[in-house]
Amino acid sequence: MDLLSKIQKYKKSYRNFISVIIKIRKSNKSINVILKDGTSHTWTFGQVLQYVLFVSYIKKSNVVDYFDGKSEYLSFNYGDTKLIFYGARNDGDIGHIFGSEDYKILKPENEIVIDIGANIGDSPIYFALNKAKYVIALEPYPYTFNLAVQNIKANNLNDKITILNSGYGKTSEIVKVDEKMRNTGRTILVSSNEGKEVKLYSLETLINEFDIKEAVLKIDCEGCEYNLLNEDDGVLKKFKRIILEFHYGYKNIESKLKNAGFSTKVLRIQKSGGEEPSLKSMALKNNDYTWGILYAELI
Repeated sequence: MDLLSKIQKYKKSYRNFISVIIKIRKSNKSINVILKDGTSHTWTFGQVLQYVLFVSYIKKSNVVDYFDGKSEYLSFNYGDTKLIFYGARNDGDIGHIFGSEDYKILKPENEIVIDIGANIGDSPIYFALNKAKYVIALEPYPYTFNLAVQNIKANNLNDKITILNSGYGKTSEIVKVDEKMRNTGRTILVSSNEGKEVKLYSLETLINEFDIKEAVLKIDCEGCEYNLLNEDDGVLKKFKRIILEFHYGYKNIESKLKNAGFSTKVLRIQKSGGEEPSLKSMALKNNDYTWGILYAELI
């Protein structure tokens, strides 16, 4: 998106769009916004971005009420389907998933989809509604996992989606996860001293346990995408198409996928600030602060 288009989106959303853009660029944690109806609100960085996406793509009139806590859920129409999402105020990425449809390129129709990083269930629900044969989703954080379970049930998709309270990593490894921690999109999976035990799955284990012959793969897990480097090429070849978000460079993943027989394309790339300490340390180790989205297709 060019700068002018971005400014127009903020102008459409906020009366004080200039000051909002300035505070966004400075990464202010608390941002005062004045909406087009003249009401003033203090929102988080994430809420400001989400609202722009809602206005631009979904155009839902009750978003303001939702953000101010007057409603427990966000409801909007996706095509002919009315959707309900709990927890979308602070988690998930509904604007990009259902608005700009960032995962449309994966072509999920009639495919088994493995979704690593399901968050509140927005991405597996998107795949299911776009006629995926079946979706197997992983979400390691108990807080967002429970929201995903609630959202899948609320949208009557239990028969199309299996969601596991698990992460992506070394087969059979167990980590403890703080049950109050949310999948905020900025914290990689780290083990805590106390919490719920969560099992990690490799792609090879998922394929074997669910008897998968071929599938498509989506990964958005704030750093765990580099576990792809530990997968055998034969396992990767089970996937016809892969889309993943990278957080501190993509060259090693791209090389791995190309050697396994994939063509690749970087769909989005930008410099990352590396605010999260765990991501910053990995960025330093990799000598690469770039964030973005990589798409791969088996040749």
